[in-house]
Amino acid sequence: ARVAGSAKVVPTTLELRDIAGLVRGASEGSGMGNEFLGHIRSTSCVLQVVRCFEDADVVHVEETVDPLRDVAIIESELVLADLESVERRVGDKKAARLAARGDDAEAAA
Repeated sequence: ARVAGSAKVVPTTLELRDIAGLVRGASEGSGMGNEFLGHIRSTSCVLQVVRCFEDADVVHVEETVDPLRDVAIIESELVLADLESVERRVGDKKAARLAARGDDAEAAA
C-alpha cells in the first residue's frame, strides 16, 4: 500500500501448491503429463520455479541443469496443451453445428 499510495489496505492470502515437475512430452501424456496439466488448469496463476544448481544427489529428468531449457519446455507443453483444448472445442462446436443441420455422417467423421 505504501509503494502504490493506496488509501486502504485489503488483507489477502496466497496459497502456493508445489506441483510435480513437467517433462518434455507431457502434453502427449508423458510423465505425469495429464495429471500435471489438470492441476495447472485448476489454478488462477502459475509461478515457475526452476532448478539452477548442480547436485549429484538430485537427479534431473533431462540429465543436465539448464533453467532456460526447462522454462522453454514448460512453456511449450502448456501451449501445446492449450492448443489441444482449443482444437477439441472447435471440433465439438463443428460437430454440434453439423448435427443440428442433419449432417450426422459428416459430424461423426
